[in-house]
Amino acid sequence: SLPSYQPVFALWLKSTKHPVYEINVWPTGQLAVGLVVQILAGMISDSRLLRGKRWQMILIMQAGTFFGAVSLAAWDISYAHKLTAYYFLYFSAGVPGIWYAWYVDLVPHDHEMRGAIIALSNMFSFLQSIWFTIAVWLTIATPKVAAKMNPA
Repeated sequence: SLPSYQPVFALWLKSTKHPVYEINVWPTGQLAVGLVVQILAGMISDSRLLRGKRWQMILIMQAGTFFGAVSLAAWDISYAHKLTAYYFLYFSAGVPGIWYAWYVDLVPHDHEMRGAIIALSNMFSFLQSIWFTIAVWLTIATPKVAAKMNPA
């Protein structure tokens, strides 16, 4: 589940006594990171470099988010590293765009099958993000959230 489903960056900024302006504006930069990475990933995957191969860009995007999540899990890192990690959490925000482009390559001749696969993957993505966010990442435990299962 993408770590963006909980406002962890804003909650951390609030816990470190940042001004309200920064709490409201700085997390917007995460969306900009996701947008820029998605555009670059689409351009690079369709370029002569990768010639329409998608999985390499998906791995790179997931690696960026993994770096951010692992860095924040360590928690005892510098302030600059922590800010960078929060922005890197949105590196994989554009993965669905690459997935949808990849489905055309995976199922080129059967439009109905491709539509069913897209619908199922979209449904699974939403279901996964709903239960995982509620069950594992408890907002009440912020800013230092330890992943654990919520029995309630």
